[in-house]
Amino acid sequence: MQLDTPFIQLPLHFDAKRMLEEVAAIPESDWQPHPQAFAGNAALILVAVNGDHRNQDLSGAMQPTPLLRKLPYIQQIFASLKIPIGRTRLMRLDGNSDASLHMDSNYYWQERVRIHIPIQTNPDVHFHCGDAHLNMAEGECWIFNTWQMHKVENPRDDQRIHLVIDTVGSSYFWNLVEQGNRPFAARQSMSLQPLSLPFIEGATSDIPFERVNLPVIMSPWEVNAVIQRLLCDVQPGQNLAPITATLKAFGQNWHAEWACHGCNLPARSAYQALLDTLAAELAQQANEITLNNGMMLDAMLIQQIILVAINKQYNSDLAPDKVNALSSHTAMSSVATQQDIASTLISAAALSRRFEQPTFIIAAPRSGSSFLFETLVNSPSVFTVGGESHAQFESIAALSPAHRSWHSNRLTANDTTEAIAEALYQNFLHSLQTREGQPISQLLSDNQGFRLLEKTPKNALRIPFLKALFPEARFVYLIRDAKENISSIMEAWRSERFVTYPQLPDWNEDCSGKWSLLLTPQWQQLKNAPLEQVAATQWAETHRTVIEDLQQLDQSDWMLLSYADLITDTETEVNKICDFANIEWDKPWDQALPNSRHTLTAPAVDKWKKNAQEIAATEAIYLPVEQALQALLSKPEDISVINNTLQQAANQGAASAPMEENKIMSEEIAPAENNDDTSATEAVDFSSSYTNTLASLLQELDCSLLVSTYQAGKLIVVREDQGSVNTHFRVYDRPMGIAVKDNKLAIGTHHHIRNYKNMPDVAPKIEPKGKHDACYVPTGTHVTGNIDIHEMEFGADDRLWY
Repeated sequence: MQLDTPFIQLPLHFDAKRMLEEVAAIPESDWQPHPQAFAGNAALILVAVNGDHRNQDLSGAMQPTPLLRKLPYIQQIFASLKIPIGRTRLMRLDGNSDASLHMDSNYYWQERVRIHIPIQTNPDVHFHCGDAHLNMAEGECWIFNTWQMHKVENPRDDQRIHLVIDTVGSSYFWNLVEQGNRPFAARQSMSLQPLSLPFIEGATSDIPFERVNLPVIMSPWEVNAVIQRLLCDVQPGQNLAPITATLKAFGQNWHAEWACHGCNLPARSAYQALLDTLAAELAQQANEITLNNGMMLDAMLIQQIILVAINKQYNSDLAPDKVNALSSHTAMSSVATQQDIASTLISAAALSRRFEQPTFIIAAPRSGSSFLFETLVNSPSVFTVGGESHAQFESIAALSPAHRSWHSNRLTANDTTEAIAEALYQNFLHSLQTREGQPISQLLSDNQGFRLLEKTPKNALRIPFLKALFPEARFVYLIRDAKENISSIMEAWRSERFVTYPQLPDWNEDCSGKWSLLLTPQWQQLKNAPLEQVAATQWAETHRTVIEDLQQLDQSDWMLLSYADLITDTETEVNKICDFANIEWDKPWDQALPNSRHTLTAPAVDKWKKNAQEIAATEAIYLPVEQALQALLSKPEDISVINNTLQQAANQGAASAPMEENKIMSEEIAPAENNDDTSATEAVDFSSSYTNTLASLLQELDCSLLVSTYQAGKLIVVREDQGSVNTHFRVYDRPMGIAVKDNKLAIGTHHHIRNYKNMPDVAPKIEPKGKHDACYVPTGTHVTGNIDIHEMEFGADDRLWY
């Protein structure tokens, strides 16, 4: 629920010790992993649909689970609040863990507030909501603004447990809220003293439970209320005229159908036709409109109208307490459409088979992929969402960077689950349309196959994920000249028309936290970097990832395409694609094709040169990748060799030069200015502080300390030098596990294990001479894939275990 302040503390206080005693008696086997498998997060379900303690759905008749009957004091707390109790859980956060940044977008939470009662915590646990954060003490009662991005961090070793209750409230409850403490508002203190509610032995509890939480068919008044609430939350300065007109017409047509049919279930097809049309229009009009909380307008309209305006699981033959409505298994729920209860559920595998040889255009952003897509859309045999599929992917919580600690848009086969697969298939099915804009639902039966054509630049970081979900997928890899492409990326950033994450945490203040285009891994290292470096890195990292991923596919699954060839001889290149992807073509080539809808300025061969000076400064970033792409266009069959060469270039580039790579492993180095020996190639500021005894400790042990931090993408070498500590920072791709034995060193990174060997004879030659007693040089790289190596060790036989 959206509140006018981040946090409100209610004037209530409960016996946390008594609650903890009751909770401690529950067997560990009854705790369940977090629905999105967040590390260190677990839940104990107390109120759930039909009282099933294994059910984390959000809609249906909420009933107490058998576990609640074992918690008499918590039952008394429920009764004291005088509210209908919705889904309720005990949420446990292990030590040194966090509940990742997210917001609650599901329809269910727009009219429900979430109550937090800490049972076990410590003063260092902090709850973040928007820009505010605080510590909730044991026994207190809090609510917060779930419409804003929020997270919880527990930096200590002990666990944190909260009782979390969802409810629409009541007049009694909202009066308590009005009297509560607002730490970040003008009126901060409570107007009432907290009421203490102790456990009463033998007291009975009369508790009302929520039974209705989803409309059978949404009324026109609620439809318009949801639309107005979302439009009022749009960030200023965006063009709302087209989407406002679309939503107004939709609301009027919905009201007309309501006047004829009301909640008459047989009329669902008429309502569904309106929703299908709206989904198709959203794909064309609203995928670049951003709300104040950073979410996209089209994704929220899907969540709060398109998927819930008709209760697809309602069956009039069932009693109300058996109605189980739209299911949601994530904090930001998926946008999957469910089937009728009386129908046989369609499995994800069956849905997958409907997607016959889908074709994905893969490219770095601003490569001309929109021009290619809008050309291929003219084929009579393909269906598209009408534009880019940001909402189809990122309205599924598990796929949104906000729910993945803002790591990146990178997805691999490890990110697939049956629930995610079904949600994504359904998202596409709801949005697909012909070249004329006709929804797929009006043309095909429920089991008929079709051809999907898809173009979203973020998919360049998702090839393994897409191949796992769509086994018959074909990939068309579009490559554009590096300097032209980087210049176009720079112009896209400057235009602010391509902002994908308006409130990216800890991003540059000079652009108000706005991030444009796809989110590449290790974007944090670009903080405060000049625009040309950001653009060049986006371009280079995208192509590195694509080449690495294509190497794992059969060569018949992908083809290369030069942008220069495409615009020079569009007919020939499009015919090649149609032959490769088995796409039909029936359009004549006797007329010029229009510019892409995303074109910022008219095409010109030399328009990139206005950024030539800035781009030249980034040659070390893009040149190795550019050379690899030129080789790939000449000999695609050599992709394995090209990928290995590219990886070696990346390894050297991370250290700026081979000697620099050796230098980071030397045991002693003279202290640099400000006590930080950072490479001149690093664009981010990084500093260190240390206790006074550390230098003497390192000197006594005659050693240096290696520290890896995957969040910052750094390997830190900590060394004693003349009574002080020198810290040296080197850039790696998510370094984690480290192993050392004799003269061997291994570092586990995002996709690789980097191996080094000490060359003592080289150490004296490193400047300043006489300061080094060891020099570790690269000896090889082992490709592991994305498996998050945390621990490594050399065994007795010198083999490396990880």
